[in-house]
Amino acid sequence: YYLRARALGHGGAGSSFTATVSTFTTSPALLPVSAAVVTASASSLSYSWANGGNPGGTQYRALVSTAADFSGGSDASSDTLNTTALFASLGVNTTYYFKVKALGGLGPDSAFTAALTSSTLANPPLTAAVAGVTPTTAQLSWAANSNPAGTRYAAQLSTASDFSGTLSSSQTFGTQAGFTGLTPNSTYYLRVKALGHGGAESTYAVAAASATDANAPTSATVLAASGNSAQIGWNANANPAGTVFVAQLSTASNFSGTVSSSQTLDVQALF
Repeated sequence: YYLRARALGHGGAGSSFTATVSTFTTSPALLPVSAAVVTASASSLSYSWANGGNPGGTQYRALVSTAADFSGGSDASSDTLNTTALFASLGVNTTYYFKVKALGGLGPDSAFTAALTSSTLANPPLTAAVAGVTPTTAQLSWAANSNPAGTRYAAQLSTASDFSGTLSSSQTFGTQAGFTGLTPNSTYYLRVKALGHGGAESTYAVAAASATDANAPTSATVLAASGNSAQIGWNANANPAGTVFVAQLSTASNFSGTVSSSQTLDVQALF
Protein backbone atom coordinates (compact mmCIF):
# COMPACT_ATOMS: atom_id res chain seq x y z
CA TYR A 1 0.00 0.00 0.00
CA TYR A 2 1.02 3.63 -0.61
CA LEU A 3 0.39 6.40 1.93
CA ARG A 4 0.64 10.21 2.22
CA ALA A 5 -0.70 12.98 4.46
CA ARG A 6 -1.56 16.71 4.43
CA ALA A 7 -2.90 19.30 6.85
CA LEU A 8 -6.36 20.91 6.59
CA GLY A 9 -6.43 24.60 7.67
CA HIS A 10 -9.22 26.09 9.84
CA GLY A 11 -10.31 28.02 6.80
CA GLY A 12 -10.74 24.81 4.77
CA ALA A 13 -7.62 25.04 2.65
CA GLY A 14 -5.43 21.97 2.53
CA SER A 15 -1.66 21.87 2.52
CA SER A 16 0.33 19.92 0.00
CA PHE A 17 0.79 16.20 0.57
CA THR A 18 3.88 14.69 2.11
CA ALA A 19 6.11 12.48 0.04
CA THR A 20 4.51 9.11 -0.69
CA VAL A 21 5.62 6.16 1.40
CA SER A 22 4.75 2.50 0.97
CA THR A 23 4.28 -0.52 3.14
CA PHE A 24 3.17 -4.15 2.87
CA THR A 25 0.43 -5.90 4.69
CA THR A 26 1.90 -8.23 7.25
CA SER A 27 -0.24 -11.27 6.53
CA PRO A 28 1.83 -14.28 5.48
CA ALA A 29 2.31 -14.99 1.80
CA LEU A 30 0.26 -17.91 0.49
CA LEU A 31 1.73 -21.14 -0.84
CA PRO A 32 2.00 -21.26 -4.66
CA VAL A 33 0.27 -24.27 -6.21
CA SER A 34 0.33 -26.45 -9.35
CA ALA A 35 4.06 -26.25 -10.07
CA ALA A 36 4.82 -27.92 -13.40
CA VAL A 37 7.47 -28.23 -16.10
CA VAL A 38 6.53 -26.13 -19.15
CA THR A 39 9.38 -26.87 -21.55
CA ALA A 40 12.61 -28.83 -21.48
CA SER A 41 15.67 -28.87 -23.72
CA ALA A 42 19.10 -30.42 -23.38
CA SER A 43 20.34 -27.41 -21.41
CA SER A 44 17.28 -25.63 -19.99
CA LEU A 45 14.07 -26.14 -18.02
CA SER A 46 11.15 -23.76 -17.62
CA TYR A 47 8.50 -24.02 -14.91
CA SER A 48 5.16 -22.45 -14.07
CA TRP A 49 2.92 -22.31 -11.03
CA ALA A 50 -0.35 -20.77 -9.91
CA ASN A 51 -0.31 -17.84 -7.47
CA GLY A 52 -2.25 -19.73 -4.81
CA GLY A 53 -4.27 -16.62 -3.98
CA ASN A 54 -1.36 -14.20 -3.71
CA PRO A 55 -2.13 -10.79 -5.26
CA GLY A 56 -0.47 -9.30 -8.31
CA GLY A 57 2.94 -7.88 -7.51
CA THR A 58 3.86 -10.80 -5.26
CA GLN A 59 7.47 -11.82 -5.67
CA TYR A 60 8.39 -15.50 -5.90
CA ARG A 61 11.66 -17.32 -5.34
CA ALA A 62 12.20 -20.42 -7.52
CA LEU A 63 15.01 -22.89 -6.91
CA VAL A 64 16.44 -25.82 -8.89
CA SER A 65 19.04 -28.30 -7.71
CA THR A 66 20.60 -31.59 -8.68
CA ALA A 67 20.06 -32.70 -5.07
CA ALA A 68 16.60 -33.61 -3.76
CA ASP A 69 17.37 -31.75 -0.51
CA PHE A 70 18.70 -28.72 -2.44
CA SER A 71 22.15 -29.08 -0.91
CA GLY A 72 24.00 -29.82 -4.15
CA GLY A 73 26.64 -27.67 -5.78
CA SER A 74 24.45 -27.13 -8.84
CA ASP A 75 21.72 -25.11 -7.13
CA ALA A 76 20.28 -22.08 -8.96
CA SER A 77 17.64 -19.54 -7.95
CA SER A 78 15.40 -17.01 -9.64
CA ASP A 79 13.39 -14.18 -8.01
CA THR A 80 10.50 -13.04 -10.17
CA LEU A 81 7.18 -11.19 -10.12
CA ASN A 82 5.87 -13.67 -12.69
CA THR A 83 4.53 -17.16 -12.15
CA THR A 84 7.12 -18.68 -14.49
CA ALA A 85 10.87 -19.19 -14.29
CA LEU A 86 13.46 -20.30 -16.84
CA PHE A 87 16.75 -21.93 -15.87
CA ALA A 88 19.42 -22.17 -18.58
CA SER A 89 22.98 -23.55 -18.86
CA LEU A 90 21.93 -26.78 -17.15
CA GLY A 91 23.57 -30.18 -17.54
CA VAL A 92 22.52 -32.44 -20.42
CA ASN A 93 20.27 -35.38 -19.48
CA THR A 94 20.41 -34.46 -15.81
CA THR A 95 17.72 -34.75 -13.13
CA TYR A 96 16.80 -31.49 -11.41
CA TYR A 97 14.49 -30.78 -8.48
CA PHE A 98 12.35 -27.65 -8.43
CA LYS A 99 10.51 -25.75 -5.71
CA VAL A 100 9.06 -22.25 -5.34
CA LYS A 101 7.77 -20.02 -2.56
CA ALA A 102 6.06 -16.62 -2.32
CA LEU A 103 7.98 -13.81 -0.60
CA GLY A 104 5.95 -12.05 2.04
CA GLY A 105 7.34 -8.51 1.90
CA LEU A 106 7.07 -7.29 5.50
CA GLY A 107 5.21 -10.48 6.43
CA PRO A 108 6.55 -14.02 6.49
CA ASP A 109 7.32 -15.94 3.30
CA SER A 110 5.18 -18.91 2.36
CA ALA A 111 6.58 -22.42 2.63
CA PHE A 112 8.24 -23.92 -0.43
CA THR A 113 6.17 -26.18 -2.65
CA ALA A 114 6.97 -29.88 -2.58
CA ALA A 115 10.00 -30.70 -4.74
CA LEU A 116 9.13 -31.42 -8.37
CA THR A 117 11.37 -33.89 -10.22
CA SER A 118 12.30 -32.99 -13.79
CA SER A 119 15.06 -33.71 -16.30
CA THR A 120 16.80 -31.99 -19.17
CA LEU A 121 16.76 -33.85 -22.49
CA ALA A 122 19.45 -36.16 -23.84
CA ASN A 123 21.39 -35.17 -26.94
CA PRO A 124 21.17 -37.48 -29.98
CA PRO A 125 24.22 -39.74 -30.32
CA LEU A 126 26.72 -38.80 -33.03
CA THR A 127 28.77 -40.62 -35.69
CA ALA A 128 27.07 -44.00 -35.43
CA ALA A 129 29.21 -46.51 -37.30
CA VAL A 130 29.63 -50.25 -37.59
CA ALA A 131 32.80 -51.01 -35.66
CA GLY A 132 33.28 -54.62 -36.70
CA VAL A 133 31.56 -57.55 -38.38
CA THR A 134 32.02 -61.30 -38.64
CA PRO A 135 29.79 -63.80 -40.45
CA THR A 136 27.37 -63.84 -37.50
CA THR A 137 28.03 -60.65 -35.48
CA ALA A 138 28.05 -56.88 -35.90
CA GLN A 139 29.10 -54.14 -33.50
CA LEU A 140 27.78 -50.58 -33.51
CA SER A 141 29.62 -47.67 -31.91
CA TRP A 142 28.77 -43.98 -31.48
CA ALA A 143 29.82 -40.75 -29.74
CA ALA A 144 27.99 -39.64 -26.60
CA ASN A 145 27.57 -36.02 -27.83
CA SER A 146 28.00 -34.51 -24.33
CA ASN A 147 25.54 -36.90 -22.69
CA PRO A 148 26.89 -37.66 -19.21
CA ALA A 149 27.92 -41.02 -17.80
CA GLY A 150 24.79 -42.92 -16.84
CA THR A 151 22.95 -42.06 -20.06
CA ARG A 152 21.19 -45.11 -21.45
CA TYR A 153 21.18 -45.83 -25.19
CA ALA A 154 18.95 -48.08 -27.27
CA ALA A 155 20.60 -49.61 -30.35
CA GLN A 156 18.66 -51.42 -33.05
CA LEU A 157 19.57 -53.74 -35.92
CA SER A 158 17.19 -54.66 -38.73
CA THR A 159 17.10 -56.46 -42.04
CA ALA A 160 15.09 -53.54 -43.52
CA SER A 161 16.28 -49.99 -44.09
CA ASP A 162 13.08 -48.63 -42.54
CA PHE A 163 13.50 -51.00 -39.57
CA SER A 164 10.24 -52.76 -40.36
CA GLY A 165 11.93 -56.14 -40.85
CA THR A 166 13.42 -58.53 -38.32
CA LEU A 167 14.53 -56.28 -35.47
CA SER A 168 17.01 -56.80 -32.65
CA SER A 169 17.48 -54.28 -29.83
CA SER A 170 20.15 -53.70 -27.22
CA GLN A 171 20.16 -51.19 -24.35
CA THR A 172 23.43 -50.10 -22.81
CA PHE A 173 25.08 -47.38 -20.71
CA GLY A 174 28.15 -47.56 -22.96
CA THR A 175 28.79 -46.20 -26.44
CA GLN A 176 28.78 -49.49 -28.32
CA ALA A 177 26.48 -52.47 -28.72
CA GLY A 178 27.04 -55.93 -30.16
CA PHE A 179 24.56 -58.11 -32.02
CA THR A 180 25.02 -61.87 -32.40
CA GLY A 181 23.29 -64.75 -34.14
CA LEU A 182 23.18 -62.94 -37.49
CA THR A 183 22.99 -64.55 -40.92
CA PRO A 184 26.29 -64.68 -42.84
CA ASN A 185 26.68 -62.49 -45.91
CA SER A 186 23.53 -60.46 -45.21
CA THR A 187 22.89 -56.70 -45.20
CA TYR A 188 21.84 -55.14 -41.91
CA TYR A 189 20.84 -51.63 -40.89
CA LEU A 190 21.77 -50.19 -37.50
CA ARG A 191 20.79 -47.11 -35.52
CA VAL A 192 20.94 -45.81 -31.93
CA LYS A 193 19.12 -43.23 -29.78
CA ALA A 194 19.62 -41.82 -26.28
CA LEU A 195 17.02 -42.38 -23.56
CA GLY A 196 16.56 -39.36 -21.30
CA HIS A 197 16.22 -39.69 -17.53
CA GLY A 198 12.78 -38.12 -17.76
CA GLY A 199 11.55 -40.64 -20.33
CA ALA A 200 12.00 -38.52 -23.46
CA GLU A 201 14.01 -40.12 -26.28
CA SER A 202 16.43 -38.43 -28.68
CA THR A 203 16.30 -38.82 -32.43
CA TYR A 204 18.18 -41.76 -33.95
CA ALA A 205 21.72 -41.68 -35.27
CA VAL A 206 21.76 -44.03 -38.26
CA ALA A 207 24.85 -45.91 -39.39
CA ALA A 208 25.57 -46.77 -43.01
CA ALA A 209 24.21 -50.15 -44.09
CA SER A 210 26.61 -52.98 -43.33
CA ALA A 211 26.89 -56.62 -44.41
CA THR A 212 28.11 -59.54 -42.36
CA ASP A 213 31.04 -61.48 -43.76
CA ALA A 214 30.48 -64.60 -45.83
CA ASN A 215 31.49 -67.96 -44.42
CA ALA A 216 34.19 -69.84 -46.31
CA PRO A 217 32.70 -72.69 -48.35
CA THR A 218 33.46 -76.18 -47.09
CA SER A 219 33.84 -79.69 -48.51
CA ALA A 220 35.13 -78.70 -51.93
CA THR A 221 35.08 -81.82 -54.13
CA VAL A 222 35.74 -82.64 -57.79
CA LEU A 223 32.37 -83.86 -58.99
CA ALA A 224 33.43 -84.90 -62.49
CA ALA A 225 36.44 -84.77 -64.79
CA SER A 226 37.06 -85.65 -68.44
CA GLY A 227 39.74 -85.02 -71.01
CA ASN A 228 38.84 -81.36 -71.40
CA SER A 229 36.56 -80.45 -68.45
CA ALA A 230 36.33 -80.53 -64.69
CA GLN A 231 33.48 -79.79 -62.31
CA ILE A 232 33.85 -78.75 -58.67
CA GLY A 233 31.17 -78.69 -55.98
CA TRP A 234 31.13 -77.39 -52.38
CA ASN A 235 28.98 -76.84 -49.32
CA ALA A 236 27.52 -73.31 -48.86
CA ASN A 237 28.33 -73.42 -45.11
CA ALA A 238 25.24 -71.42 -44.02
CA ASN A 239 25.74 -68.68 -46.60
CA PRO A 240 22.27 -67.64 -47.79
CA ALA A 241 20.80 -67.86 -51.25
CA GLY A 242 22.18 -65.06 -53.38
CA THR A 243 25.76 -65.51 -52.15
CA VAL A 244 28.27 -65.24 -54.99
CA PHE A 245 30.99 -67.89 -54.98
CA VAL A 246 34.25 -67.68 -56.93
CA ALA A 247 35.72 -70.99 -58.12
CA GLN A 248 39.24 -71.22 -59.53
CA LEU A 249 41.13 -73.83 -61.53
CA SER A 250 44.91 -73.78 -61.97
CA THR A 251 47.74 -75.89 -63.36
CA ALA A 252 49.73 -75.26 -60.14
CA SER A 253 48.89 -76.35 -56.58
CA ASN A 254 49.73 -72.87 -55.30
CA PHE A 255 47.64 -71.29 -58.07
CA SER A 256 50.68 -69.54 -59.53
CA GLY A 257 50.15 -71.10 -62.93
CA THR A 258 47.41 -70.59 -65.46
CA VAL A 259 44.24 -69.77 -63.51
CA SER A 260 40.66 -69.91 -64.72
CA SER A 261 37.90 -68.38 -62.60
CA SER A 262 34.15 -68.77 -62.49
CA GLN A 263 31.61 -66.77 -60.46
CA THR A 264 28.30 -68.40 -59.61
CA LEU A 265 25.31 -68.27 -57.31
CA ASP A 266 25.28 -72.05 -57.30
CA VAL A 267 27.37 -74.49 -55.24
CA GLN A 268 29.18 -75.97 -58.23
CA ALA A 269 31.21 -74.72 -61.20
CA LEU A 270 32.22 -76.28 -64.51
CA PHE A 271 35.54 -75.63 -66.25
